[in-house]
Amino acid sequence: MAPADQLVSSEHGAADDMEGKNYPDMPVLQACDLGEASAFNKLVDVPKPVSAEIARFFGASGISEVDRRFDSIDVVGGPAPQRRFLCAYQSGNYWIIWFEVGGIAGGPRTIALFRDADSQASGTTFKEWPGTIFGGDLCAASKAR
Repeated sequence: MAPADQLVSSEHGAADDMEGKNYPDMPVLQACDLGEASAFNKLVDVPKPVSAEIARFFGASGISEVDRRFDSIDVVGGPAPQRRFLCAYQSGNYWIIWFEVGGIAGGPRTIALFRDADSQASGTTFKEWPGTIFGGDLCAASKAR
């Protein structure tokens, strides 16, 4: 058996052995018209100040790239993060991050970040907008920003 970090998904996205929980299928994301917003489908493509705030927000538990290991169940299965990046939208001074949380109460979520006007004092360029973690209809949550 291949080491867990070398497992690959089958053509349909399901893993070929018991470590499949770390390579779950991507959820089907609804089309979302956010006007002039720019979409980013990979975390690595998000500008560094935004990805730095995402990393700070999720802390030690982390968040995986869209195509990397992700622990989608509550059973401890190794060092895979229990959150997975899905996409990000940038509109003006705001970023809306779509991510997936694993576990029994898991599912897709959003969080909004805003450009911090006092960034020199705080040391961050973007901050999480309190009260913007929503589940369910990601598009409706994104439009509510």
